[in-house]
Amino acid sequence: MRYALLSPPLAFAIIFLVILGLFHWSRRLACPGEEAQGKRAGYFCGEETDLFEQPASGGKLRPDYRRFFGAAFLFTVIEVGVLLLATVPSGLAALPGLALLLLGLASVFGLIMEVL
Repeated sequence: MRYALLSPPLAFAIIFLVILGLFHWSRRLACPGEEAQGKRAGYFCGEETDLFEQPASGGKLRPDYRRFFGAAFLFTVIEVGVLLLATVPSGLAALPGLALLLLGLASVFGLIMEVL
């Protein structure tokens, strides 16, 4: 019973309630805002845009994420490689891990060529 607060569901519930309380408390401290025309309109670096009114996209901006997914996958492969390198044992037992790491480096090189 001493370590009940270390239980992940209970710790999550406590932190969630504390943050929810801070959110409501800070709402009372904030100055009330005034409703103005264009307050909730899309904003792109000070330029007005009609991208949200295009009928082909249904009124929504649809950015292209193909390059982002390549970069995110590259980041994931690098992170797994670092984790693998950090946990490789010493001696001859390291050979399979190092071979896998070299294979990962080859895939990272291929991804870099694809993203760039």
